[in-house]
Amino acid sequence: MNSSDRIFFSPNYEYNIKATSTGLYRNYIGVNVKKTTEFRKKNNSRIFSWIFNLINVDHNPENLYYYQMKPLLLILRALGRFPFSIENECDISFKFCSFSMAYAILFYMFQTLCTCMSFWNFFTEQIKRNSDFDHFIFWASVLSFVTNNFIVPFTYWLDTPRIIKYIQKMNVVLKNFHNFGLNSDKLMVIIFGMAIISIPISLLFMVIELNILGTLNSNFLLSFAFVLISNVSLLLIWCATLQQIRTLGALLLNTVQKAVYSRNHKHAIQTIIKARKLWLQLSEVTSTIGYTFCRISLTVHISLFISFVLSTYGFISSLVTSDAKLKSHIGLILVASATFISTFFVNDAAHRAVDKVGVKFKEAILKMEVENALPNADILQKFLQTISYRPPLINFDGFLDLNRQIVVSVSIDYYSLILYINVM
Repeated sequence: MNSSDRIFFSPNYEYNIKATSTGLYRNYIGVNVKKTTEFRKKNNSRIFSWIFNLINVDHNPENLYYYQMKPLLLILRALGRFPFSIENECDISFKFCSFSMAYAILFYMFQTLCTCMSFWNFFTEQIKRNSDFDHFIFWASVLSFVTNNFIVPFTYWLDTPRIIKYIQKMNVVLKNFHNFGLNSDKLMVIIFGMAIISIPISLLFMVIELNILGTLNSNFLLSFAFVLISNVSLLLIWCATLQQIRTLGALLLNTVQKAVYSRNHKHAIQTIIKARKLWLQLSEVTSTIGYTFCRISLTVHISLFISFVLSTYGFISSLVTSDAKLKSHIGLILVASATFISTFFVNDAAHRAVDKVGVKFKEAILKMEVENALPNADILQKFLQTISYRPPLINFDGFLDLNRQIVVSVSIDYYSLILYINVM
């Protein structure tokens, strides 16, 4: 009987198992449990270190914002949306004569061909089949969304230099906050996970949506997938950036509040002066994000609004006439819900970021009892004057201000108009 058999057939079996679990016995099937657990921990640490190295968590703060958004930016670069060039693994630039631009042009030609064939198949099928009204409305709303493939050079490519400048500005802002002792590095892991999950979820939603009211076509699947994945990635960049701004605003406000009630008044005044400079930088990147993504976001908003209008009109009309089937209702509801939720997320993220950096920041400072805490209250008065003079505001280069009220008011007015038309 060998050593391992002695443990299994020993009368003190429970004691031997307990002793083996603590690593005191090495003869339990020839395995030292302590060494095994250490080996597993090393393997797990290697896996996590590989993931962190992949998303570049441990890089210096010189290009922190770029490393945070890198997974999403690479997805858009692979789809020919952002033809930027990468230099020294951290510096990005836009060059018209570059490999990235040549790849973007070839990819644009391919997706344009797929989109044209999708439109051709749609119109020929409608003429042959003489489809129902709800079926026609569904495909018209989807095709209006796919038309974004045609205008990529006039939206994504023209906005690429602006986006690169904005990335550089955000890198400077995050570096200054990092030097001030304010960090928000946890967002990097969240963005990496969202970038991985967004693609399969988008494709799954696309297949379910197109299976409801139509037959799947390879050309249409490709053209629709290009638009859907790029818009989802762009939405994640938008929301993640504004969430980053909100987090930095909260950290900065907490620092100001601690400085006001600090006993070291000299250090408190210096801290508030630095915080005022950081707030000006934060307000600038908040206000310029709308200008940066102006062409892209405007066209996406217009296509989403057209899809929302067509789908909701088809759904309400089918309810009034009672001609459509349940399958048609589900398909139109999916399109209307997806477009409305996307529009709401864009406007809600902008509304909360502006509110956190502007109005709520100012209200929190006004609520503090400055006279009893800080002898020199003039420095905070200058801070409040700065916030009042330069409040953050997000709009698409002056064309459209982004907030929650726009989504609610437009939706209510549109639903009222559709109900009035159908009743009349």
